[in-house]
Amino acid sequence: MAEATGDLLGQKRVVLDTNVLVSALWSEDGKPADVFAMIPAQAVDLYVNHSIVAEYSRVLIRPKLRFSQYKTQQVLELINKAAIHVVAPAIPIDFADPDDKVFYEVAVAADAWLVTGNKKHFPDDPRVISPAEFLSLD
Repeated sequence: MAEATGDLLGQKRVVLDTNVLVSALWSEDGKPADVFAMIPAQAVDLYVNHSIVAEYSRVLIRPKLRFSQYKTQQVLELINKAAIHVVAPAIPIDFADPDDKVFYEVAVAADAWLVTGNKKHFPDDPRVISPAEFLSLD
């Protein structure tokens, strides 16, 4: 295992919080979009479980986001094709928003970086990083 969390033989392992995915789709000119672009480029390994994919689906179809059905379908197909699905054991930590907990559990189970725009929603853990911090990793 490489020294840094989330690296295996040079390939970075990531779990993307939903806010990063939404930000990436809203603007192609930002750090979240740069992180998301690494998935189809096969520059990272994306880890999910069924709960994460379900949340992505629920959020991306929200009318207020105004993502086209085509774009949403493309993104979800990419994720389902590229992502590595894991079964993550429950971690006995309370979260203010229980929906955030699954992202942390998958990151721990996969020994992956949890990339989020809301670090304060997660435990103080070096694996929880912002898109800018992720992009600055060696």
